[in-house]
Amino acid sequence: KGPMTARTGIVAVAARRVGRPVRCVVSRMQAYDTQTYRAETRHRIRIGANKDGRITAFGHEGWEVTSRPDPYVVGGTSATSRMYNYGAVFTRVSLVHADRNTPGYMRSPPETPYVYALENAMDEMAVELGMDPVEFRRINEPEKEPIGGKPFSSRSLIKCYDQAAEAFGWSKREAAVGSMRDGDWLVGMGCATAIYPTAAAPCAARVRLTDDGHVRVQSGSHEIGTGVRTVAGQMAAERLGVDIDKVSVEMGDSTLPPAPVSGGSISTASVCSAVLKACDAIREKLFTAAVGEGGPLAGSGNAKLEMEKEAVVTDSGKSARLSDVFNAMQIG
Repeated sequence: KGPMTARTGIVAVAARRVGRPVRCVVSRMQAYDTQTYRAETRHRIRIGANKDGRITAFGHEGWEVTSRPDPYVVGGTSATSRMYNYGAVFTRVSLVHADRNTPGYMRSPPETPYVYALENAMDEMAVELGMDPVEFRRINEPEKEPIGGKPFSSRSLIKCYDQAAEAFGWSKREAAVGSMRDGDWLVGMGCATAIYPTAAAPCAARVRLTDDGHVRVQSGSHEIGTGVRTVAGQMAAERLGVDIDKVSVEMGDSTLPPAPVSGGSISTASVCSAVLKACDAIREKLFTAAVGEGGPLAGSGNAKLEMEKEAVVTDSGKSARLSDVFNAMQIG
């Protein structure tokens, strides 16, 4: 679904030549040479802090393995460098070309290996400072994005730590190694921050509403089991005031309006944003016709309009069926 591999092109050519679908089946042993994988990484993290725990300097260098010909890189320092309020920041990522097949996207490609390394370093620094690791993170919580200085649209990290600390009994934790036991078992308690970006990509969608309340949503996205088809239908139904049973969603065809790759957790945000914009354009046309001269709600131009139960309704309780609004638009 993301980058092409050598077998992708071979299978596509074979399918074109034989005129039918072709499936590439490999043994478990062959899978190690034909499939992608999460690249090995090596990290060097340096942190400087005052005695009060405030970080003054941060450096994160990463090395990633890739194949000889391919410059594949995930570069997770873009995530780690924005996690805390560091002061001065230095990052660098280097590729190590080896006799290996090219890596590929695994779940949370850059964040998993890089943030894991960062959180280990944060714990080690807290030990050196003799400070509680949760408190160390709290002290270095940024008020704005540390690199570009942009405000956060939302950030609830410390709230999460507070709730987790209460739920897991963090106040009863003993910091000394081996000091907590449950019978014969040694008990350890730790904390770590996880991060994943919220992103969206350019996307197009086509939405058609008929006078009997049926809706067709079309976008060239791919339903890979994450539910984008369902959510797109739900959003169209809600926005256009129709029952979900009257909404059909078409995806997975290159003749449909273009959509981004189904990866990076961007499909739902991207597709549904486009669907909402298309629905809003329909609503605007219907509202204009409904309250305009000769419309079924003429004279209600100052009313708040909504779409419910296959009708345009006002905040005063007046309503007009879609068929009547369509007639006013002289379409049907």
